[in-house]
Amino acid sequence: MRIMRGTIYRDYTVVVNPTGAPEGRFRDAFSVHKHVDGEPDLRVTVYQRSISEATEYNTEKEAVESALKHAGVWIDGEYP
Repeated sequence: MRIMRGTIYRDYTVVVNPTGAPEGRFRDAFSVHKHVDGEPDLRVTVYQRSISEATEYNTEKEAVESALKHAGVWIDGEYP
């Protein structure tokens, strides 16, 4: 079983999925989930960067950092 971790930013949880790239590379795919009554609700995705949209990186760290950056930009756009 694969375990993915979420990062809380504002009223959202960002779940990064850096797998799926060929030859040991990593992608910056992620999903964003809004909190309901102050609690994360992972059943509802409000935004995602799919594997087909993601950029490939040489390291998992680079992919995760990029995903969190893109997610933060999207979330910040929700709080003008």
